[in-house]
Amino acid sequence: MERSLRVLDGAVLVLCSVAGVQSQSITVDRQMKRYKVPRICFINKMDRAGANPFRGVKMLREKLNHNAHLITYPIGAEDQFKGIVDLVTMKAFYFDGDNGENIREEEIPSELVDDCKKYREDLIAAVGEFDETVANKYLEGQDVTVD
Repeated sequence: MERSLRVLDGAVLVLCSVAGVQSQSITVDRQMKRYKVPRICFINKMDRAGANPFRGVKMLREKLNHNAHLITYPIGAEDQFKGIVDLVTMKAFYFDGDNGENIREEEIPSELVDDCKKYREDLIAAVGEFDETVANKYLEGQDVTVD
């Protein structure tokens, strides 16, 4: 693993939405930090019993000390998982078909709009820590566009 990490330009740390951060995740993350490998995290297995991406984000913050924020918001979980809301574009995406091969774009379900707005605001605030233009728009109460 360590030899592989030395040559990477970036990595994706994949976590299970049920188990979250496990001991092996901590070891691999420590190695990625040592070799300064930039990374994003992907929380998968949202269709499994006990799936909870919010717990995964909390574990990323507490156990790995990551500046973790949702980029997508789940539409349902476990056997009710239907798709995601892209918090950047504020569009809902549903994965239809036996293997989710048919992607359908729609408006955000009305019962999720308030939560999605809150998480989008958190995401914009986090991006503002690294981008002055976004920070100024956020602080001035202006709408931050996708661009």
